[in-house]
Amino acid sequence: MSGWRFILSLGCFIIGILIALQFEQQEKVGFPLAAYRPVDLIRMVKDSERTRGELQTQVEQLRARLAEYEFARSGRGNISRVLLEELERARLEAGLVPVHGPGIRVILDDSKQRPRGGEDDYFYLVHDVDLNQLVNELWGSGAEAITINGQRVVANSAIRCVGPTILVNAKRLGPPYRVDAIGDPDTLAGGLKMRGGFLDAMAVSIRHGVSALMTKEENLELPAYGGPMTFHYASPLAR
Repeated sequence: MSGWRFILSLGCFIIGILIALQFEQQEKVGFPLAAYRPVDLIRMVKDSERTRGELQTQVEQLRARLAEYEFARSGRGNISRVLLEELERARLEAGLVPVHGPGIRVILDDSKQRPRGGEDDYFYLVHDVDLNQLVNELWGSGAEAITINGQRVVANSAIRCVGPTILVNAKRLGPPYRVDAIGDPDTLAGGLKMRGGFLDAMAVSIRHGVSALMTKEENLELPAYGGPMTFHYASPLAR
């Protein structure tokens, strides 16, 4: 009897030390999720589940594509068809074909108010940094295609300010700026509304009259990217 009591007491003692150490460590690192609202935590979980589902889908697609390659290589399949399908898929992912689908539309416009005497007009205008942040958060929320005033945003698209206008794909654009994004409308809208997200970042400008109107759309039609795709310095790495 004394033997098992000693073992039980020793086990409880060790567990107590581990729990104490865990609380001590937690006090040092803090509780990073405690600052989030329940709705934000729920959205983070949903985003993680969505990402996991997307990765699983990609794995299945890659396996199916590999099976097609192996079948074509064996001489029983049509290698030309497989390569054409691969090319079309690559053009779609590069933004070189028009697309359509559900998503959201965000319209940003400069304030109609005028700065008070001596006040900086920064928060009365829509800037390139605002569009960059909006586009980045849309990509991060699962957007599959984005345009700004009809200009398709791709990997090498630049969004920068030049005087009173903003350049996108070397095209001068002026307000209002209409940003269309194809993806799950609820997820895209939720990403912009979440705490610390785009709308939070725009709060000061919105109080100064800048408008940021967001609507969910059943079907958006986005044109293909029409800019140059020439590479002067980058070349495929030899394997």
